[in-house]
Amino acid sequence: MTRHYPDTARLAERARAEGAAVNVVVREGLVHTWSLLTFLPETRAVRPQLHHVLIGDTA
Repeated sequence: MTRHYPDTARLAERARAEGAAVNVVVREGLVHTWSLLTFLPETRAVRPQLHHVLIGDTA
């Protein structure tokens, strides 16, 4: 990731150094807001993980 997205990698590392929980998901060939496009198979594949990170377990 650092080779193609150095700004993202630096931001994630700085946030982690300050104690923030950071999860970076990169998918080649997709726009930066791909995870909001619910019709994409890539989004459907990570939706449970996103739900857990943003909302937590509901069970």
